[in-house]
Amino acid sequence: MKQLKWIIPSILILAIAAVLVWKYVINKDIHNVTNEKPAYTVTALALLKEWEANDTASTKKYLEKLVQITGTVTSISSGDSATVINLGDSTTESNIVCQIDTRNNAAATQVKLNTTVTIKGMVAGANSLGVIEGINLGNTIELKDGAIVGTIK
Repeated sequence: MKQLKWIIPSILILAIAAVLVWKYVINKDIHNVTNEKPAYTVTALALLKEWEANDTASTKKYLEKLVQITGTVTSISSGDSATVINLGDSTTESNIVCQIDTRNNAAATQVKLNTTVTIKGMVAGANSLGVIEGINLGNTIELKDGAIVGTIK
């Protein structure tokens, strides 16, 4: 009977601890990059040119780093769960694809084509589109967890 007195409270305490851990893991807040300091601040054109010059070194330098990029909006697409803003320049075939964090979609809806914006995001990777007959088809640099931190008309 004495053992039963300790078993029931022990099970109850373990159950409460399990629920608290589960709630913590499920509700753990993913960082919002809006107020974080970027590892690098660059223009879209400078980043694109750097990547075209040496994609291996650029991947090593920027991958999984927070960057702040200022560039011209070349396209905007909105879906059910995310807004994607492309930054580019007419002097290169490359572009930067910025997936905006859903918490920052309100600011993204204010962005217009051909305006200059500043976006922070984590570099998720890049894809080379290749070279055909000596013509560089460019690179696509991908950002995730993006946030609009400034616009210039």
